[in-house]
Amino acid sequence: MDRIYEIIKIIIPVVITGFVTYWVTKYNRCPIDKIAISYNRIYYPLLQVIKSSEGKNYKLILNHEYIYKILEETKKRLQKYNKYASRTTIAACKLLEDNIDSKNAKNCLRLLEDDIYKYNSKFRRMLGYPEPMFIFMYKYL
Repeated sequence: MDRIYEIIKIIIPVVITGFVTYWVTKYNRCPIDKIAISYNRIYYPLLQVIKSSEGKNYKLILNHEYIYKILEETKKRLQKYNKYASRTTIAACKLLEDNIDSKNAKNCLRLLEDDIYKYNSKFRRMLGYPEPMFIFMYKYL
């Protein structure tokens, strides 16, 4: 009898924790179609703009032309797809817009770029897309 009591004492908390975890995570998920729209319409195109500008060494110079290009493209995307963007991306864009002519513009731009990188990789993983360098990892084994 004591042995059964010990087994039940171990199993009951695990089962209750499993049900509570399932119930909490079931209703807090963001629909995949919204994540796909956010990735395809906001974060991936902005990442492509940043990467195409990096190829021309704009990032090393960080001139105003580069900052204005990133800001205008970001504002255009956020105005059209505002409900799919994260709050941190909107706040970073607003911060860059407010500090565009100050010395703090570099830091604000870096904050916006880091946010775009973060959400691009996060949504890419959530949608199940392979990582960009996934194939090359196994090429040199």
